[in-house]
Amino acid sequence: MGTDICQYGNHKINFTNRSYDEIAKEIKMKLDTLVLINAEFLRFLVVSYFEGGMQLWNKADDEKLEQIRKYKEKTDWEWKYFLLENYDEEGEIIENDYYGIEFQGFLDFAITFNHNSIYFSDPPYRYKTWFECENEIRDEWRKYMYQVIKLFGGDRVIYLPDQRADEFLDMFDQIPPLTFEEVENEIIKEYSKDKYERGKIILGNFIPEQSIWYFIDNFNDLELLNKLSLEEYKKWYNRS
Repeated sequence: MGTDICQYGNHKINFTNRSYDEIAKEIKMKLDTLVLINAEFLRFLVVSYFEGGMQLWNKADDEKLEQIRKYKEKTDWEWKYFLLENYDEEGEIIENDYYGIEFQGFLDFAITFNHNSIYFSDPPYRYKTWFECENEIRDEWRKYMYQVIKLFGGDRVIYLPDQRADEFLDMFDQIPPLTFEEVENEIIKEYSKDKYERGKIILGNFIPEQSIWYFIDNFNDLELLNKLSLEEYKKWYNRS
């Protein structure tokens, strides 16, 4: 059983005294106009990831092959949203009560917005892979997340593992809600010690006795530009 990565970005979207449907339409309007500076680099990374998986499994998978074909060819992506419903203690849906808004769009990327954060379901890496992959790969995904949070007034993302970080993962969905800053401060208070460092991608602060990593990325070192052409990037990626 491996450890997945959980990525929460901040935002300045007003959720107070507004319907979730109104908020969703506002978010959708912005996302539909977002032109990612590195869209083709992300497309290449996603296709390469799935094609690599197909080779690893060494078997034909018609569904995956169709998914890869779509990722290679589709250009007219539109973001669609779903209101995430709340449930009572008996598991019944509470009518007109929602806890978030999930968007699916470019390359089937999924993003969930709620009162205090933007949750990114992509990239498709696990926690250790995310921190150990090469900067040139990780930075394309960081550009993606940064462009999204910047669009909605944000400036940083918290990376947490999905194991043994339950207390902090739950804080992002806590009722009554906490702010992003309150959750962030609780994480820093608990784990920072003297080695906490912001804005530089490293393997977080590993706490051996608790087996937990964490990192808060403020993107200070990231440039929103393509330093290589797409063809140069592909040659670099396939260099071995």
